[in-house]
Amino acid sequence: MRLVAADDWRPSSMTERRLLELRREGLLRHRTSLSSPEWIPPSADHREPKPPMGYVVSFAKFHRHGLGAAPSRFMRALCHHYGVELQHFSPNSITIVAVFAAVCEGYLGMMPHWDLWLHLYRGELFNAPLEPPE
Repeated sequence: MRLVAADDWRPSSMTERRLLELRREGLLRHRTSLSSPEWIPPSADHREPKPPMGYVVSFAKFHRHGLGAAPSRFMRALCHHYGVELQHFSPNSITIVAVFAAVCEGYLGMMPHWDLWLHLYRGELFNAPLEPPE
């Protein structure tokens, strides 16, 4: 068995057909846009992972073990607005976003609305000068 160096990538064996199988198994989302689909197979001439701008490398095994679902468009907008990545949100923060989305979709009958989020949840840095003790 040959050991693979950390920077030695083998070409991916993932194909459009295998991605569609993952989709049928419920492990990938439906494609909602032909111009910028949620997932794409690697290009045939790739030598190492270099996804187009806006995409990330994912592995089929991650999806099979429940780690691959991309966050919703609203969650991606939150990351962009606050200048953070998904892993920077605490579990409680993700719960707040999930509850907000559930209220919007389940009770208000609409997709999560950005202006409503900004109205209800305002995150600002607050730096108050400390007064010296007397």
